[in-house]
Amino acid sequence: MAKTKKKVKKANKKWSCNLKCVKPLLAVLAVVIVVAFTLIFVVGGGSSSIIPGPSGGDNNNTTPSGTVEVAIQNNAYSPVSVSISAGGSVKWTNYDDRRHFVTILDITNSGALQKGSSWTYTFGTPGTYQFRDDELPYMTGTVIVS
Repeated sequence: MAKTKKKVKKANKKWSCNLKCVKPLLAVLAVVIVVAFTLIFVVGGGSSSIIPGPSGGDNNNTTPSGTVEVAIQNNAYSPVSVSISAGGSVKWTNYDDRRHFVTILDITNSGALQKGSSWTYTFGTPGTYQFRDDELPYMTGTVIVS
């Protein structure tokens, strides 16, 4: 019986040593996760969403006035960059089976757009505006208003 107790004590001692060794690794893992989320959601989201004044850029879809269409399909915006004149509008239409959101950073949000639904926003002030999907932050785009 005494040998069994010694074996149990040795096993418990060995186990507690392993836990002591694992705790620092868990702390490091927690820090890595916090940094990753910070980079994805804070830095990736962009700190400045409106840059006043006309600017150059990728003019994938340009219109002098009226409404420009942006499709939401395959978890992406198409086109990702549009150019309009002040007073022009952008209409986002969701073609995916899942809901999407269009958030024009620091301005407004479309609310949930189900499959087949659309949302239009009119831009009155020149500048460069960033937009994204709140649930899929990698889905981003730009509206350039001149």
